Amino acid sequence: MNAKPDGGIQGAWVRRELGKALKTDSLSLVYQPKMDLKSGDLAGVEALIRWSHPERGDISPAEFIPRAEGSKVIDDLNLKRVDFPDMLADLCWRHGLSPKNVVVEITETASQWIVKLLDTLTRLRIKGFKLALDDFGIGFSSLSQLQQLPFSELKVDRAFVVRMVEAEDCRIITRAIINLAHDLGLKVVAEGVETADALRMLVEFDCDAAQGYHISRPVAAEAIVPLLRGGWSDIKVRLSNPGSGVKQCGSAIFS
Repeated sequence: MNAKPDGGIQGAWVRRELGKALKTDSLSLVYQPKMDLKSGDLAGVEALIRWSHPERGDISPAEFIPRAEGSKVIDDLNLKRVDFPDMLADLCWRHGLSPKNVVVEITETASQWIVKLLDTLTRLRIKGFKLALDDFGIGFSSLSQLQQLPFSELKVDRAFVVRMVEAEDCRIITRAIINLAHDLGLKVVAEGVETADALRMLVEFDCDAAQGYHISRPVAAEAIVPLLRGGWSDIKVRLSNPGSGVKQCGSAIFS
């Protein structure tokens, strides 16, 4: 295996091995629940890709996705496909899922070419899919893109959320992003909620939804069904207990 001096992996190796992974089912999905901060209910789940390599073991998406971008493997799977909206709509139809319940996330770091995909994004919205701008605050998107592109949701990057309790600048940025998104009519989801204090602060900031280890770690598909059938109530109870960071803020979140 080719490796970088710092222990990372090279793009050529990733592209070659990722092609093999698609053929050998080495890629899988886990699902991280999102909590509605107004009701405490399960607001949905985010599908996260995982790669288990036979020699290297588990490889982080943050490590292999950027190095694979621009390759045929990624291009065959992403929004650059002209037929992507039709393909996604067909998958929903075959599995009895309404497009209005599906959110397609686009990372802000990809916003340099998002404008070129305006037709694809618009077709997704016409078919009923929602669009979220992911990792907002760390990439290259401009305020004009938020206005011009058909996003319905904005996700605050975890880099701000995990530090906002201790760092005033992150706290100010997080609150400003939430207010900006709401003024533009967008829903806001915060990523990286790892403490009770962070959760309480997001409720105070009127954030719509949140996800992170304090709420729930990503789980396998078979663990999602019990949550949908009532298991989420256990999480609500845990987060309602003193010290959880929710009820102390004065919100009627779990009333």
